[in-house]
Amino acid sequence: MLAPDPYAQPCISNIKGLPRKPFFAIQPFLCFYIHTMIKSKRIVGQYVETAIHEFDHPNIESTISLVSVLHRALPSFYDQVSDYIDDREHGGSIVHVEASGLPDDEELASYPKWVQTLAPRIRELVDGVIDEDPENGTKSQFESDHHSLNFKDHWEVHDLNAAEVVFRLGRIRSQLLASGIERSMSRRVNPVSLFIGTLGICALRLSDNVIVGDRNKVAVQAIENVLLQDENQHLTLMWGAAHTPGIARGILSKKYRHKNTIWLKADRVNSVH
Repeated sequence: MLAPDPYAQPCISNIKGLPRKPFFAIQPFLCFYIHTMIKSKRIVGQYVETAIHEFDHPNIESTISLVSVLHRALPSFYDQVSDYIDDREHGGSIVHVEASGLPDDEELASYPKWVQTLAPRIRELVDGVIDEDPENGTKSQFESDHHSLNFKDHWEVHDLNAAEVVFRLGRIRSQLLASGIERSMSRRVNPVSLFIGTLGICALRLSDNVIVGDRNKVAVQAIENVLLQDENQHLTLMWGAAHTPGIARGILSKKYRHKNTIWLKADRVNSVH
């Protein structure tokens, strides 16, 4: 069981310049301010830029960098992200990453049969979308050339595995999600495929509490576990851009302060993945 969501309510007092106990009447507006301040990406001209958010703490030496990535992007983007993480590691940071892969066969067999069937299917479909080779000059995060952001063996994965995600989604949402991805990848366009694709999109939107929310909780809990061992440890988290606002709220709830944002040019507007 996951612990209760530690960042369901943002910690208003952690933003620099705000009173520690804001007046009750303005609290909703301050909550809105926090939610809109931490963004994962923006459009500048013809490009999409993603954010690296940097946090410090008023009472301890620990700093946290939250790196937002796209799973397909311009090769130069992955070069910049790699260089940034290298610099953080040289400064003593440990690196936490997402990786919602399949569990080993023994653990997969502990799930219901429908999960054992659907989890590999959905994982394969998602990988297919990421690895699709469009003619737009982008690269997958996981491609093996020098432009790729390859995971290093010493980086720590803190995430739900794919079987656990599917189990939490339930059979119906998982089936709709799989069908929707399949139809979206099909070149055949007809009323049936459009309908199923729409259902799949709806299933995806209705699954944010698991695909985004529950996985964010794992990321934030991992931060807490590290700080219990060494409160001055520096951390760098690399997650897909959709996770950034929620994880950032979790970081703020631990009395960290948002210090700086670095924007990196990730992709062209008409080819975002």
